[in-house]
Amino acid sequence: MKIIALQGNAGTGKSLTIKTFAALLMGYYGIKTAKNYNNGSYTDLKNLQKRIQYEYTQIQNNAYKKIVKNIRIIIEIKGKTIGICSAGDSAHDLVLALDAFCKYKCDIGVIAVHYHSAGSYEHESGPVYLEQIEKCCDKLSIDYIDKILSKYPDDVVNIHEVNDKQAQELTDLIKKLI
Repeated sequence: MKIIALQGNAGTGKSLTIKTFAALLMGYYGIKTAKNYNNGSYTDLKNLQKRIQYEYTQIQNNAYKKIVKNIRIIIEIKGKTIGICSAGDSAHDLVLALDAFCKYKCDIGVIAVHYHSAGSYEHESGPVYLEQIEKCCDKLSIDYIDKILSKYPDDVVNIHEVNDKQAQELTDLIKKLI
């Protein structure tokens, strides 16, 4: 399994970039809904796009931290299974995502991680090492991509542009992998 890990500090827009990436990918391939692996419900593309716009409005109003809603979805494109998880603030999120990616036999997984999460993940039950995660997957290859930061952290338009650009780069990368 190929894992693309968007890494950066808290509050840098990793989750919003991954949600934007998911919307771009779904839109490009005409996917209307995606299965939520944590509860079996479905994420609708139009609602995801509305949610992203709402979150940018909340950033502008300095209320973003209160409304973050992560996605945890599985989609199939050209016979490839792709897992996408925008949650990455805790090792628990990462472990659940990687377990789900293994369960659904994902070819590609896209996750958000903090810089401190690389290699060894702290979990309430203790550290979870990459070797343990690799046991659930036949082959696990992780590419870490640094989150691009806005030069103007108080400018919502610039933040939006930076996140959109990186989401498009992630989309282009996945298109090459499938």
